[in-house]
Amino acid sequence: MVAISLAQENQLRLVLLHILQAPKLGRPASLKSLSVAEVMHRLVGLVPQEEDLWYRPEPTLEHGEAGTEILAATNRCNAYLIVVGVRNIEALKDPAARAKPPIAYDVAAHARCPVLTVRG
Repeated sequence: MVAISLAQENQLRLVLLHILQAPKLGRPASLKSLSVAEVMHRLVGLVPQEEDLWYRPEPTLEHGEAGTEILAATNRCNAYLIVVGVRNIEALKDPAARAKPPIAYDVAAHARCPVLTVRG
């Protein structure tokens, strides 16, 4: 994982952030929605336990709109770098083709620090 390597090499704190978005009004929660416990379990599982890290990453869960919450969390912890995964790299190339820009594009456009996007 790129973020783990960067944090280890530079002896930086690493926050693993996941945003749970609220269900849209008038629509039931998706069956694909994960529970808080499942999200935390997956975040912890991203880092191999045998990895010899100088600092254990902090799994963190927030609720709300993904782009807004990512930016708020990075401001709260004075982040030096945001590493964000993208599922559809083509959407980043032409955000004007979509009604709403992808989360990674929104974060990169408004972040106060560099943003590294990686294919997820």
